[in-house]
Amino acid sequence: MKYTLRNSLILVVVLLIVIGTFYVKNIPIKKDLEKLKHSYQENLKMLENLQSENPNMDDEYRIKYLLEDLQEKKLKTGKYILKKEDPIFSYNYFLDICDKFGADLEFDFFISARSDDANNFNSYTLSGVAKIQDVYTFLYHLERQYLLYIITGVELREESTEDQTVKYEIKIEAYQSDMGTVEDETPWRELPPRNLDYNIFISRIHGPIDSPYEEQFLDIETAKVIGLSTDKAFLSDETGTIYVLIPGDKVAYGYVDNINTEEQYVQFRINKIGVVTTHKLYLKKE
Repeated sequence: MKYTLRNSLILVVVLLIVIGTFYVKNIPIKKDLEKLKHSYQENLKMLENLQSENPNMDDEYRIKYLLEDLQEKKLKTGKYILKKEDPIFSYNYFLDICDKFGADLEFDFFISARSDDANNFNSYTLSGVAKIQDVYTFLYHLERQYLLYIITGVELREESTEDQTVKYEIKIEAYQSDMGTVEDETPWRELPPRNLDYNIFISRIHGPIDSPYEEQFLDIETAKVIGLSTDKAFLSDETGTIYVLIPGDKVAYGYVDNINTEEQYVQFRINKIGVVTTHKLYLKKE
């Protein structure tokens, strides 16, 4: 019993020491927390006082946000007018567009008109032979860079459909203003590459080209109509094979467009030379 009592007393003493140590160590933490709470309450009260004294503070924040948003939009879409524009600068600027953005454009450079008291711009003409994609790339970046250049005319004449080159002539007006910016302050916009979705200079019309796939279907040039109903057409080919077709069915190089029982014909839409044409086969009565 004596040993048990002694051990119990020792454990109680150790426990009291641990609790005391923990309490002493946490006194500074409690003080810091109290200080933080007090500081938070003071700041909260200060904010409430500011808001009561400045009821338009929320509007100021909103206006500031709108101004920042406008500034960002300006950086994306805005234009700069040069303080002093001259042909040498513009010539080098056009070359820089070609070099920076991959427009393989070799051009002859002409000064069409110089600025005077009536006009605050110089006029230039660029001409040459280049691939249509390179002409498009040049125009795309010239229009969307920061400096204000106005494209007043583009003339393209077909040169070759094989290598997709064209003769081109581009007319440009380069503006300047006393309130403008100096050339060293104008940055470059990094624009994503753009490709032509449709090249109007490639001919889509061609001579008849035989296709093994298309030849699997009925050739309407050698077929004849042998019977009609409101929704079906009965045709035979040169071998005597019978075909029963409805509107939308495939034939060689096209499809059945519609069936006209009143005028006794089948209409087809055919594209064998790059142009869709309409063909009618009439029912011939024996």
